[in-house]
Amino acid sequence: MLAKFDIGFNFSVFDAGTATSSKSWLLELKEHLIPKIEVLLDREITVLEVKSKNSLDRFEPEYCSELKKVAAIISILSFKSVRSDKFTVELEEISKELLNGDSNMKFFPVLRQPVPVELVPLVLSSDIQYPFFKKDEESNTVLEMSPSNYNNTSREYDELLEILASDIAKFLNKDSIQTNHRWMENKPDEKNLTIYLAEAAEDQLVARETIRRDLLKQGYTIIPRTNIVQRMPSCQMEISRNMQQCNLAIHLLGGIYGTVPEGTARSLAEIQNDISEEFSVDNSLTKIIWIPKNVKLTDERQKLLIEDLRSSIKSENTTLIEGELTELQSLLPSKIEEARKLLNSKKVEMNDSESKPNKVYLIADVADSSNIQEVYTICKLEGCEVLQIDPNVDESEIRLAHSRSLQNCDAVILYFASGSTNWLQSRSRDLLRATSYGRANKSMPKLIVRGKEKSAIQLKSKDFDLIAESSSDFSLELKNWIESWKN
Repeated sequence: MLAKFDIGFNFSVFDAGTATSSKSWLLELKEHLIPKIEVLLDREITVLEVKSKNSLDRFEPEYCSELKKVAAIISILSFKSVRSDKFTVELEEISKELLNGDSNMKFFPVLRQPVPVELVPLVLSSDIQYPFFKKDEESNTVLEMSPSNYNNTSREYDELLEILASDIAKFLNKDSIQTNHRWMENKPDEKNLTIYLAEAAEDQLVARETIRRDLLKQGYTIIPRTNIVQRMPSCQMEISRNMQQCNLAIHLLGGIYGTVPEGTARSLAEIQNDISEEFSVDNSLTKIIWIPKNVKLTDERQKLLIEDLRSSIKSENTTLIEGELTELQSLLPSKIEEARKLLNSKKVEMNDSESKPNKVYLIADVADSSNIQEVYTICKLEGCEVLQIDPNVDESEIRLAHSRSLQNCDAVILYFASGSTNWLQSRSRDLLRATSYGRANKSMPKLIVRGKEKSAIQLKSKDFDLIAESSSDFSLELKNWIESWKN
């Protein structure tokens, strides 16, 4: 469907204000945003306008019908909008258009206030969000950013508005952007790198968007492109898969511990940091951790995390900065150059080994020799060589084969079904000491497949990915795990 309007707004009546009130937050956003987009595009843009027909929060089918003809939809998220009939029904109707493939529209979610992840409508959950709020650490309150500076947020408001306007303009018509804004076009060239810009807690969202904008100006590819799934083990696998594609990882940590995905006690920020550290220790990734100067740590978990980072960085490829955001921006060019050199050396290594298949070391109890066939088959179908140990040879040969497998494998799968918990713990500890067997590569993807016989047992591990064979998506999850580390 050809778009009739450039932009439109999806909002609740509570965010629009009333006819008798002073200028609403939404109206202020429009007045400041639209001129910026027009300057970037060097033309007037068409805007779908609406006047609420009543003071109640009712779905208006006429407006929704017109909203389906908009190219860029700016959705205003707040505590009240996500509980609003008008807001949610409009999104449901528009979602049908997208699912049918009848529209190429794009959503730009604007957050007036922090909204719990589980309340964000599904159609908005995979888009980059623009948080127009900040947390006051002293009073532990949320401040809505405002251009009027009545609460000292006008600078942050203007910075984020520039980012939002630039992203919308790029989406609408990148070919008509003025010469001084050509940085908004994609720049595929030999210098292009892929950079992992870690998802951040609420207090660092504006800083993250500032860095993201700077890197996009220079033509770098930024991932993750969508929000990371908020449940384990899919979360870990997705991060690992993204990290495998990157040459540089940037982590922005503040005073807030942040979102904790389902199935773990660790925050998303901590999980991302742990996984990137494995890649950094393995000498395959350049990494930067930035912490604001004089950060106020309001959460004991975050305090412990920051203290641990200050004292236990293991890799010479990891740099920790505590200072102003400008210090991070000044450091980035040199770190990008480091990442580029590392990339070139990796390309040489890949050319030397591209004909060699990936090797998976599959470990199972003797009693499970007939239960691991599906795991074995999936690994083979994914092009992997599967290393196994013949249990019928003598003990000395088993130890030697185990040592060789740990030295040469690219990943390990522990199949846990008939074995006891003590068996699992013993094998797990052994794998964590893989370097004692002469393994040069410290980074080794490790997976526990929980067999159907153990379906009632709940396993949690910081060092291993976990997949249940009883899951209806078992084959897909195992394939995704293999793809996350496969060359």
